[in-house]
Amino acid sequence: MGKVQFRGIGFNPKRILLLCSLLSTLLLINATGAKGGVIYEWNVGSEQLEEQLTAALLRYYSVIRADSLFTRYIRQHAGRSIYQVRGEFVEGENRGDILLLSLGQLRLFPAENVRIALGEKLYDELLNSRNEPTANRRRIDLGNSFGHQDWRGEYRVIWSLWDRLDIRITPELQTFVALGAPESNLDFWLDGTGRIGCTSPLWEFSLLFPFASGGVNFGPLPERRLVPGYGASAALRFNQLTARIRFTDATESTFNSTRTIDRTFIHSLSSGLTWEDSFNPTVGSISLKAGIGLEEFTELREFGGEILNEGYVRRVSPIALIGYTSIDKNLNFQIGLNDLALRSELTLRLSSHIWIEGRAVANGLFRDEKVFEHPFAFFLTPRVKF
Repeated sequence: MGKVQFRGIGFNPKRILLLCSLLSTLLLINATGAKGGVIYEWNVGSEQLEEQLTAALLRYYSVIRADSLFTRYIRQHAGRSIYQVRGEFVEGENRGDILLLSLGQLRLFPAENVRIALGEKLYDELLNSRNEPTANRRRIDLGNSFGHQDWRGEYRVIWSLWDRLDIRITPELQTFVALGAPESNLDFWLDGTGRIGCTSPLWEFSLLFPFASGGVNFGPLPERRLVPGYGASAALRFNQLTARIRFTDATESTFNSTRTIDRTFIHSLSSGLTWEDSFNPTVGSISLKAGIGLEEFTELREFGGEILNEGYVRRVSPIALIGYTSIDKNLNFQIGLNDLALRSELTLRLSSHIWIEGRAVANGLFRDEKVFEHPFAFFLTPRVKF
C-alpha cells in the first residue's frame, strides 16, 4: 500500500498503525494486574429479607423522605413484585456497593440513599444475598463515558455528529438512529445503510434502511462502493459475552443506487461473538476483547426483473482488541484485529459534554482488499452529550 495524501501531507498509514500497536502493547506490559469493579444484578429470594426491606423502605419514604405515593406503591407491590439489586464489586475481594434497589417501577439510588434507607446491618445483608442459590445473579455492563453505551451518565441525548444519535427514554432504554456499520469497519461514508431502533444494557434491536449510495472521496474519506439495502440488526449481552447479528437484503431500489464500480456488492451479513474484561492498573484502565466474527458480502445482478446472486465474499476472523483508558478518564485508545484488518480508535474527552472520536482501519495490511474495499479508511466525528 502506498502513501495516502491528506491535504498535501504524505504519510504511510501502515507505519502509524503499527507504531500505535507497539505503544499499546508496551502499556499492557507495564501494567500491574489489579482488578477493577464489576457489576452484578440479582433477585432477593429470602422472604425474611424481603420483609425487612419493605419495613425499611416504608420507614424511609414516610419519615426520612416523606412521599405518600411511594409509600402506597410499596404497600401494594411488596410480596407481589420481586426485589432486584444492582451492586458493584472489586473482583477478588468481598466488598462492594449497592448501586440500585428496585421493586417493580420503584427505583432507589444512588448508593448513599440506599445505605441511608437500609442502615448498615441490612445493607450488608443485602450485599451478601447475591451468593444465595435463589439470587439468579448475572453480570451486566453499563458501558463507559467514551461511547453511546453510557448507562451511568445522566444524559438525555448522545449525538455523534456524523453517524449516530441516541435519545434516552428511561434510565435503561434509549432509541437511536445510526449510519454505517462501524462494528464491521464500515463507517457511514463506506456503507450507505442506516439503522433505527432501541437499545438497553442487555439487548439491542434495529431495522436497516438505505440512506445513500455512491459518492466521491472527500479528504480522508474515500468513495462509497457498497450499495445500501433493507434488513435488521440485533445484539444480546450476557455477563461478559456479546452476540450480534446484522443482515441486509437487496431490493429493486438497490440497483437504482449510484455505483462507483461496475460490479454491485451489498454487505449482506455480519455477526460476532465476543468476550470482554477489564482491569485497572496504576497507569489507568486496560480492557480486553476477544472473539470471532463473520462478514459476508454478496455480489448481485439484475436479470429479467429478478435479483440474482453472482457470488459471495465470506471472511471468518478472530476479534482481538486491547484498549487503554487514562486514569483521568480523558483519553481512550483501542487497537487490534477485526475482520482480518488492523483497526485503531482514539477518543478524547474535551469537557463533560464534548468528545472527539477518530477511527482508522488498514484493510490491506494482513490481506488483499477486495474491489468494494479501500486499503485504508479514516473517520473522525465530534460527540456531544446533554
